[in-house]
Amino acid sequence: MDGYMLEGNTLKVTMDLDLDADAMFSEACDALLSTSDEVVYLDLTEVGFIGSAFFGQMFTLNYRIKKQERKLILRVPAKLMSIMELLGLPQLIDVEVIE
Repeated sequence: MDGYMLEGNTLKVTMDLDLDADAMFSEACDALLSTSDEVVYLDLTEVGFIGSAFFGQMFTLNYRIKKQERKLILRVPAKLMSIMELLGLPQLIDVEVIE
């Protein structure tokens, strides 16, 4: 999957999350769900843009992981943290800011 790399318990996204990335993002999240690690990471540190639809998908991913009694941690660049805070994401999902 171009733009997505699953390495152990980490899904690294290396492309902007716009409408063209929608189907592949969902497929990549399913691959992350299929891992057996107690803690999984969604690494967005190389992402410059996140379309609004993807925030909903992140909430859904977090919900599905919590149902499995596991934990999702988002890794985001500092430049995206303000939008994450505006949406209240850090209150629902653990977020690590990577400089």
